[in-house]
Amino acid sequence: MIETVKNAITKNAWLFLAAAWLYTLSFIFTNYLSYSSSAEKVAKILGDYIKGQENSFKNILNDSASVSSIITDGPSQIKEQLVSDAQGIFAYQVNDLGNPIQIFWNTNKMSIDEKDLARTDGKYIVRYSNGTFEFIP
Repeated sequence: MIETVKNAITKNAWLFLAAAWLYTLSFIFTNYLSYSSSAEKVAKILGDYIKGQENSFKNILNDSASVSSIITDGPSQIKEQLVSDAQGIFAYQVNDLGNPIQIFWNTNKMSIDEKDLARTDGKYIVRYSNGTFEFIP
């Protein structure tokens, strides 16, 4: 019985070495090469993502055809593209009483509070019940 165990260990020792080698590689990857291995890498990735979303938003605002398509009533190809977009785009129209009325939105992940609509132009971090967002009025 002991002889059988010794034979099995000697014949299959390479399996133990391979397992140890794979474990070491996974440790190195997880702790040094992964995007979440340090706070700086995570901050860079999130910063790049936010900058990309901001540039996409600026491109929409600078394109007068896109803006007019968003604020006019009726379907359009630009509205269909925005519905599949990850960022939240909201358009409001102020009525005769001075109240904002939402005329376009492309996501159900969030909606804007009326107090945030009164903010001056800039970039703000807002916290709603379903998460934290960057708000650009």
